[in-house]
Amino acid sequence: MILPKKHINLSESLLGLSAIVLSRIEEDKNIDEIYVSVARDKRTPKSTDIDTIVLCLDFLFAIGLVHLNENGGVVKCN
Repeated sequence: MILPKKHINLSESLLGLSAIVLSRIEEDKNIDEIYVSVARDKRTPKSTDIDTIVLCLDFLFAIGLVHLNENGGVVKCN
């Protein structure tokens, strides 16, 4: 479910969920804090688990939108 298709909503795809994850990263956060924040978001599907959040963070890191700081926290790139 990486890309949205006819039977996959945008919010259920990796691209759509990555946008939600990116919007929930305000400052230095660890993965657990990001997961709790994303799970509380009304746009997030109920079936979202920590593995999916990690995939989203991997995707965001690969395209250069987030990086890890010296403490291991996730930070948005400017």
